[in-house]
Amino acid sequence: MSLLENPLNRLLGVVEKVVKELREDYTRSRASGIIGAREGVYREYYEVRETPPAPQTCPVIFVDAGFHVLETDVLILMLVNVGGVVRGLEGRLLYPPHIGDYEPTDALILYGRWSEAESDERFKLRVVPISERPLLYNDEKAEKVSNELTRLINERSKRVVSSVKRLRLYRRLVKYLEQLIEVAYALKLQDRVGIHSLAFVDGTLVRWFSTRAGLVHFEFDGLDLLEVLAGLDKATLKRRLKSVYGLVKQTKITSIARARWLFSSRPPSPLGMYTTTNPERARRAADKINSVKESYGDEAARETVNLFNRFVHPRSGVWASRFPITTDSISVLHLEVHLDSPIIAYEPRVGAYALDKAASEVAERVPRVVEELMACRSSINWRPPYGFMEVDEKVRIPTRLLHRLEDLFIAMLRRETGVVGHPLEYLFDLTRKMRLGYRG
Repeated sequence: MSLLENPLNRLLGVVEKVVKELREDYTRSRASGIIGAREGVYREYYEVRETPPAPQTCPVIFVDAGFHVLETDVLILMLVNVGGVVRGLEGRLLYPPHIGDYEPTDALILYGRWSEAESDERFKLRVVPISERPLLYNDEKAEKVSNELTRLINERSKRVVSSVKRLRLYRRLVKYLEQLIEVAYALKLQDRVGIHSLAFVDGTLVRWFSTRAGLVHFEFDGLDLLEVLAGLDKATLKRRLKSVYGLVKQTKITSIARARWLFSSRPPSPLGMYTTTNPERARRAADKINSVKESYGDEAARETVNLFNRFVHPRSGVWASRFPITTDSISVLHLEVHLDSPIIAYEPRVGAYALDKAASEVAERVPRVVEELMACRSSINWRPPYGFMEVDEKVRIPTRLLHRLEDLFIAMLRRETGVVGHPLEYLFDLTRKMRLGYRG
């Protein structure tokens, strides 16, 4: 008997049993051990406030991207469709065609290829615009960006890892570049509507280079790459990133649970609630983290600090800090803020300690940003900020476009090679095959 052929009452009984056990384990885990200790830190660190009714006083930008990845052992090809929308002061959404002679989204191809010739390992990156009227890169600019990125990556990659591992790192690097392109696009939109505007990128700011992998294997970080992608010097970028925020709607269940627990401690508010912090709360949270260190060790304390702030660009000294927001006391978003330092730092010999300057900065910035963000809402049932979800459908890559591109690539490969069934054809044919090799 197959899984789907089991009697419904049997299936219901099994699901009920597992759900009861899940609920009991979840309740017990929150009440004891490291999970309970971390919730105690949350309680000290975050202050919950009601979202007030407030007018929007500056343009608000939302940016998102859709992408499709094709890869082999030695190359990776990404189709990227990045777009944005500007919510004006009167609440009207303005797309790139309303702002200038641009297409609604920028479609481009990121192509990364690794090769080894006479023991000289080389990586080549190409940014190829598809759109005729792009906001980011025309053909000339794309060629310049491609060459600068290729040079940067080859000159400042460490040679201490095997070729196999280097290959994996380069593939991850191309995927990371797609995420940085969203930030570059947000900065370009700000140039068009005023750098006093606020920009929100759909997703977390804490990307791959926030981990030790970026520091261990490369002598550059994301800000070096963004310097090329955005065409801005590093000092200007660090200043401009203070007006670029991450807005996360999908995150770990533990993060959502902790946030909902915070918000449930207050009566529901018709406009939702948000969190912030201040120097006093940061100091109390640091003291709690040092108690975690005494009970659970150095690694547990360090991981607890990472819940509140993490490096985004480690070599350049750019951090991000996270603040939960709810629009309806049920749905949870996380606002991520660029900072020049952590709010709570950690050193094994010293322990956790608060940095008052950073805590004071977010105490001032976060309330203003939330008021601007939430000044106008969508009619969707969980009432997200107007513009945040609307750009999502603009950047999705239609399946028919993917199939059209696959057909074109295959036709060109056959023309170039004079061969039908060249191995490279399968790179572009995979999405139209079902499992086990049957064609759809």
